[in-house]
Amino acid sequence: MKKFIGICKATTATLNVGLGFIPRKVRVTNLTDLTEHLYATDMRAGVLAETHYGVSRAAAGDLAVVTTAAAGIVPYVGGTLLTAASTTCLARDDKDKRDAYGVAISTFTVGSVANKTGNFNVEASTSFVGAGSVVVIKGVEYYVVAMTSNGEQANEVTLNDLPAGAVAGSVFSVDKIRSRFDLVGAPSGHVTLPGITIGASATVNNTDGDVLLIEAEDC
Repeated sequence: MKKFIGICKATTATLNVGLGFIPRKVRVTNLTDLTEHLYATDMRAGVLAETHYGVSRAAAGDLAVVTTAAAGIVPYVGGTLLTAASTTCLARDDKDKRDAYGVAISTFTVGSVANKTGNFNVEASTSFVGAGSVVVIKGVEYYVVAMTSNGEQANEVTLNDLPAGAVAGSVFSVDKIRSRFDLVGAPSGHVTLPGITIGASATVNNTDGDVLLIEAEDC
């Protein structure tokens, strides 16, 4: 059984989300607006033909039938060779983001144990590193709760936790930093993978920059 869970940015355009498989069940939650969209291939057997595209829930609202692909979710077969970088064809991104400006981040220095804050030894790229980024220290994954500026000054980075034995001034080696977004715009030359298409008018995808949590499985 294949599963995926991760975050990406919403847009006001149709999103082709390359998951690597065509899921049988999908839940997309807009973490910014607190809206939701549910989709399953089994919905094709519903009494309403419109459930082919799933059902949506507005913020603090009830589930509603989705009547068009533009407002819903449909399977995406992939296989398209991109001749230019795309912001609407999304691909998984688990690359190391420590090196933003020619010198890679190598350490994290603890500033406050009580506040779980500290700083990297060089600047991080705010395009990839920020709230939600995963920081791997001694093989353990921590995540960034908040980051001020570029994260290289004292206490600019807040983690969800600190390594055991941390005290103010402790310096820990950083093994890897993953992007705050699990899915990003695919580069030129990328062949799109199968997944889902989220319509441009979908309730969860109608505001540029909102954060979407995608949960999918092919069970």
